[in-house]
Amino acid sequence: MTFSTVSWLIVHGHPLYTDLAAAERYSLQHGPAIYLIVGSIMKMLGPGYITAKLATVAAFLIVILISWIWFSKCLSRHLAFILLGLESWVLLHWPYAYLVRPDAIMLLCVIVSMYIVTTRQNRWLLILGTAIPLGIMVNLKIHGLFYFVPILAIVYQQIGLRSILLIGGLSLLMGIAPFLLPQISGTNYSVWLVESIHHGFKWQNFIAKIVLGFVLFLIPVATGIVFGVDLGAFYRRNRLLILTLLVSSIIPAIVGSKAGSGTNHLIPFIPILMYVMILLIADIKKRCHPLPEVVRTRLAVCLGRAILIVIAILITVSGFNGEKRIFKHFASDRTAIFKEIQSIEALYTGKTLAIGYGEKASDLLYRDFIPLPVFHGNPYLVDSVALGDMNSAGVAMPAATIRKLADGAIVVWLIPAGDSPFADGIFDESFRQAFFVNYRLAARTEHFDVWIHRNIAR
Repeated sequence: MTFSTVSWLIVHGHPLYTDLAAAERYSLQHGPAIYLIVGSIMKMLGPGYITAKLATVAAFLIVILISWIWFSKCLSRHLAFILLGLESWVLLHWPYAYLVRPDAIMLLCVIVSMYIVTTRQNRWLLILGTAIPLGIMVNLKIHGLFYFVPILAIVYQQIGLRSILLIGGLSLLMGIAPFLLPQISGTNYSVWLVESIHHGFKWQNFIAKIVLGFVLFLIPVATGIVFGVDLGAFYRRNRLLILTLLVSSIIPAIVGSKAGSGTNHLIPFIPILMYVMILLIADIKKRCHPLPEVVRTRLAVCLGRAILIVIAILITVSGFNGEKRIFKHFASDRTAIFKEIQSIEALYTGKTLAIGYGEKASDLLYRDFIPLPVFHGNPYLVDSVALGDMNSAGVAMPAATIRKLADGAIVVWLIPAGDSPFADGIFDESFRQAFFVNYRLAARTEHFDVWIHRNIAR
């Protein structure tokens, strides 16, 4: 909802990162790349749910295609198919990976670079194949660099430190480039990044990421146990890759441990985990460093199989439940809501209109409709996700926001039917009071209460 709305705004010249005191409250701490990509596609093809999601859905499908090409190049087709199934199955844990979020594009950046650095030898191809995806990555999330640390370790072993420095320079230029656009302020971006430091640290979110990371790491460990690989020798041969993977995963886990964050911060590490599996399978096929039969006990093999079975159950159940919720959400018939919005917009032609927020229980159903008025040329004053971030950082809603509300910058607000306006716990009481003083309930449809500014007689 936020990404598609703001993406449409910035391709029409609105600022991506507002001043702290600005009335509009929609800025997030994500880099500009996701907005530029999604916004450019919508500008070419027209705004809408399909065009907004096109970039991330396409990225997710391309990831699967590149994975198949990569795995097939490194392994037999039979093993490549099994590994592709493993990767797809693990990704099912995150049902929103293909929604309008940076995750799918970040995943694509990593797998493109991993494919190049593990299958190609040309120095310049290795440099560009790392620098370009890395430059895009840090423009998606500022901590995107840490996902590339294991990739840089591989490149370092191939072409040395000077090439790493060159990659860093090229990536830096790409990172700076979007901020040359007038609507993307590097200064304001820095301000919002600093504010994000105050979002707080939730131990339960951090522990959830560490636990899931440990579960995923157990996949190659348990596989090695089942097939009798000497894991100590395997670790020594691939020490730099494994250490950088483990160490670099800590920073995204910490950054993503604010209130409301999920385990999606682990998604870009999946291709690197798959490469560890490729190396492990190669060792199994070659019987490289096999354990003596006296060491490879029946108990160890049974333990390895049990671990894999438990992991399979955990990821399958969590993925199935997540996908089920998403499917149920999108499969619901929302045609009537679309028609209501269209009829209300027609009734108030020439008046600014926005879809507001009600009580928390109704937000999930209605939030997907919030971009529609913005797509039709209406302003965007407040975004609940951005406000939640600002509240966590201790940034108060500025007086300019309340003043703009009171002055009627939005003439018509559509609030979920029967809900108290802006009562989801995110909005300041002063904002709500200004709303009640300046707006009156004019009509009620099946899905919306129509509130209009006091200066409008209808």
